[in-house]
Amino acid sequence: MPDLQIVGHGKCAIEILGGKFCFEILLCCISHAPLIKAARICATHGFDVDMDPINFS
Repeated sequence: MPDLQIVGHGKCAIEILGGKFCFEILLCCISHAPLIKAARICATHGFDVDMDPINFS
């Protein structure tokens, strides 16, 4: 399994919130470190990141 896997993506149930378009990306990995790195990279490109951890095991 790669460090980080994209499991799914799409529009949020509420597509526009506060004048901003909302999309969701479902990422999966064994450790939290790659998720934090991905969130920081997105934030440096002007995206607002809202992390909502879910355990699928």
